[in-house]
Amino acid sequence: DLANTTLGTKDDIAKQSSTFYGNYAKIVSNVLTHAPNAKIVISNLSQTYGDANKFDTAIADIADHFKIPLLNLNNDSFFTSDFYLNHMHGGHPTGPVYAEMANAYERLISQAMVDHLDYFENYEEEAAT
Repeated sequence: DLANTTLGTKDDIAKQSSTFYGNYAKIVSNVLTHAPNAKIVISNLSQTYGDANKFDTAIADIADHFKIPLLNLNNDSFFTSDFYLNHMHGGHPTGPVYAEMANAYERLISQAMVDHLDYFENYEEEAAT
């Protein structure tokens, strides 16, 4: 069971352990260290089977820890549509599916910017001139 062996716990965020929690935290920390004014978002998984819910919980915990907006992919109808779910090749999206994924991500990011105005509204004030 992948989630039970590599997922880790919330404590691994601060420890930056070699677990999903810890490694994800390393990535976010590295981005924020090198680009402290960056505005980033993270997303959960579009899958709803197997261990996906455990990883989604971890991703939500990480977003909360760093105060980063979380995109819930399954809040966009595309990620639950027949087109998305039934037009994969070897478990990966085909070209047309990737094109629609871009549109879905744009919608989700736009909504996150409205929902988290306090996070995004000071971008220009913090940007280097």
